[in-house]
Amino acid sequence: MHRLARLSILLEAEGYQVQVVHCIDARAAGAAVQERRFDAALLDAGLADGRLLTLLGKIGSPDRATPLYFLAERQSYAEARKLSEIGARTYLAGGTRLEEQLALDMLAARHRIVDSQPATAGPTTGNLDVLPRERLVAAMETLLARGRTKRHALAYLCLDIQDFRGINRLFGHRIADTVIRAVGQRLRANIRAADLIGHLGGDRFAIVLTQRTSLDAAKAVARKLLDLFAEPVNVSGETFRLNVVIGVTAAPDHGSSVDELLVAADTATESAKANPTSIASFAGTTQGDPATLHALSTDLHLAADRDEYLLYYQPKIDLASGSLCGAEALIRWQHPTRGRLSPDIFIPIAERNGSIEALTRWAMRRALRDRAALAAQGCFIPISVNLSAASLRSWRIVACIEETLREEAAPPGALSFEVTESVLIRDIDRARAVLTAVRDLGASISIDDFGAGYSSIGYLRTLPIDEIKIDRSLIATMLNSPRDRAIVHSIVDLGRALGFAVVAEGVEDQRTMQALTELGCATAQGYYISPPVQIDVFDQWRRGQSAERRRAAG
Repeated sequence: MHRLARLSILLEAEGYQVQVVHCIDARAAGAAVQERRFDAALLDAGLADGRLLTLLGKIGSPDRATPLYFLAERQSYAEARKLSEIGARTYLAGGTRLEEQLALDMLAARHRIVDSQPATAGPTTGNLDVLPRERLVAAMETLLARGRTKRHALAYLCLDIQDFRGINRLFGHRIADTVIRAVGQRLRANIRAADLIGHLGGDRFAIVLTQRTSLDAAKAVARKLLDLFAEPVNVSGETFRLNVVIGVTAAPDHGSSVDELLVAADTATESAKANPTSIASFAGTTQGDPATLHALSTDLHLAADRDEYLLYYQPKIDLASGSLCGAEALIRWQHPTRGRLSPDIFIPIAERNGSIEALTRWAMRRALRDRAALAAQGCFIPISVNLSAASLRSWRIVACIEETLREEAAPPGALSFEVTESVLIRDIDRARAVLTAVRDLGASISIDDFGAGYSSIGYLRTLPIDEIKIDRSLIATMLNSPRDRAIVHSIVDLGRALGFAVVAEGVEDQRTMQALTELGCATAQGYYISPPVQIDVFDQWRRGQSAERRRAAG
């Protein structure tokens, strides 16, 4: 078993997922190899009776995609020859560096199969015509080179499955891998034969539209692909409703090389996570350029000290009384040469280059000072600050919050911290520990974008939560979708039953606000109430709202 474990480690280091199936006899071994699409099969030579050799001879020939390997304690020439005739290789169990040799031979065989077929399976997806990352990149390089001579455009879509780590954690890797295979099959069945689909690893797929395609046409394809996931994925008796987002880029507008398109697609995909439609195209022609990204990364390290950040506030109101009850702080970057940048562009960079802590500290300090100015006028409201995924992975954020609260002499409850549901699911145990420590400092905790991803009542019971915010995508459709209205109603009832405050995000009109009031939702936030504004405009809005409420009461 220790040899098998070492072989698994070597193959997993090359990006392959190893699935071990134990068979007790020759019949079971033959059935396992025949029924499953393995990248390779390693069997005990002691099982190699005549029936098994006949069966494996049909599926283990060099032109088939299941290379066969036998492990023997000892073996005669005649026995080895029988196995070689069905395309199998034999290894002696007592050989030195056996695992390394097996791993190298398996990888070499897999590469021969991949190179000999126009399209083949990735190590995880197991789907015909779903390319592994390296094959997809090679195909894109060929297409782009052809495009430079023929003025041919192509579009690149990056599809990200939200909260996929939650499936991994709750159901295990085997079920999660089966879900990935089902996603690949669904995508392949619904795009043109000429287009490419690749598995980028983990929870991401890529779709390359190879025929000349405008950006608007690519977005239309993205909408079609999103619609595919309105239907759940059924795997091993379990039903999975997958929340996917898609970033859309196009060549040559967003890059003329594969690297530029991949970076631009990552940026667009991160933007899609905050987009009500779950689709976003790349927002510019320069941010995806590696040189530009490097320059932005360098500038980010100086932005906090140069006081280049801006903080905008979006109010939360109590639906029953109409009174102001809180505000969410939203950060922007006023770059000295590139103008105002949205967090979709610079937050991912800050998480990668380590400047996220300085950014968060700046946001907390500015929010506390603005709150103190409001308190001096008799307005005592908590202000919520967003915590990134990188912040939750480190205990440093707890010390950072504690130091900032102490330096600003802030009272307990002055700050609330918002964490998106997808970030929580990525590592729920660590998130629970970090958020518990943050809550012990007197801050309250809010789950943002609740209901859009892989929601689970189970984790709600164990996390230190004070508030849940219903995702804006549900609020935007609740008037026209009885199903979404029912989901919103259920979340409101769930929050009330568990003792959480419930906030509806993305309220855009009076009818939606009235419907939320009827459903018993306590708090609302959205453009109908007020867009995010800087503190001086926020204070004017607050004064005007207070005066209006006084007039109404009079």
